[in-house]
Amino acid sequence: KQNKQLVAQFEAKSQEVRQAKQGRDDAQRQLDGLKAQGSYFQDKYRETCEEMRTLRQEHSVSTATSTRLKGRVETLQRELEDLKANLVKHGVADSISAPADDAKLENYEARVRDLQRKLRVQDEELCRSQAFAAKSQQVNDCLNTLLVLESE
Repeated sequence: KQNKQLVAQFEAKSQEVRQAKQGRDDAQRQLDGLKAQGSYFQDKYRETCEEMRTLRQEHSVSTATSTRLKGRVETLQRELEDLKANLVKHGVADSISAPADDAKLENYEARVRDLQRKLRVQDEELCRSQAFAAKSQQVNDCLNTLLVLESE
């Protein structure tokens, strides 16, 4: 009778130990999963920070180029206006100098159009870069939030 009780107690204790081990294993699996997620998000955060740094550098270069091109366009436009004023001053009908001035004028107009086109392209690139930077910042903010949540 006492043996039966001891066997029953032993079985009950064995069951408790198995349940405790299963609980411990489940908790360990959850912990491993959370560590893997944390690692993933930390890697994503680092990648996003590096990408943001690159975008900022590209943005800076684009802004500098855009400013330089705008200055060049303004200079060429002033030169064009001066040439036009000289043409009017010397008379457009002057048969000897008019063709040469017309060629210069066309050349400057072509350069101005080319620089304006380049400026538009740079502005578009700048806008795309800014939009991408904004999206990257949003991703960065989300990843920061996830890291904070994970650490809690």
